[in-house]
Order: sequence, then C-alpha cells, then structure tokens
Amino acid sequence: MNGNSGFPDLTAGDSFGDPIPQDVQLALSGFQRVDVISIDLQAPSATLRLRYQPARRVSGVAVDPMSLILSETAYLIWAEAHHPHVPQVADIAAVLRAMPAEQRTFAIARARVLGEYAKAVLEAAAKAGHSGSA
Repeated sequence: MNGNSGFPDLTAGDSFGDPIPQDVQLALSGFQRVDVISIDLQAPSATLRLRYQPARRVSGVAVDPMSLILSETAYLIWAEAHHPHVPQVADIAAVLRAMPAEQRTFAIARARVLGEYAKAVLEAAAKAGHSGSA
C-alpha cells in the first residue's frame, strides 16, 4: 500500500493512514495514523509515531458538554472535583494547565467547534420564535 505521499515505500517524513482532523471534524471524528519520524539503515531500525483518536459517540441521552471538550482522562479529573453542569473558569483553567500541549490544543479546538454549534442552535431558535425560557 502506498503512503500518504503516494509512493509505495514509506520514507522518513511520510505517513500512512487518516489525515489529522481539522476544524469541524475535531469535535467528534477519530483518526488512525502512522508517521515515519526517521529511518536508520545501518541499525536497521525506524522511529515511528502511532496516533489514534477514537471517534466520540454521542447518543440521544443527555451529554455533559465538558465531556465533548476535554480528553477522557481530563474530563474524569474535572468531573471528580466539580458538578459537571456548573463549569467554573478557574477550575477549567487548572485542568487545561495540567493537560499536555497537544491535548490542550485539541480541547480548545473542540470547544470552538461546539461554540459554533451552540450559536447556530440559538440563532435557529430565535428564528423559530423560541427564547429558551419555559
């Protein structure tokens, strides 16, 4: 099978698998990917980076929005310390600081995507004549 570059052999800098999700895809889609970091022909050995992000499944049950934004581990830490439906900025900031940079970037991107969905729902509700109050 060809690598993502289109060549039949994987070389240093090439990859195989899914593209890394961008923008809207970050919210719920997953991916699997192998990146070839380096190849030492003398050893012979290669350094690979394996990446796997499972797709987030959302069913018809109530979903805590924080579970869609934070990684599973970070969410469990956050939920243990706080009621998940009352997010506190200082607490969220502490969790974000504790996350590795890549997970933090991913969480922020997911938060932006969910914010766009929230704005669309509120706009549609306003057009339909619903203010959101009971």
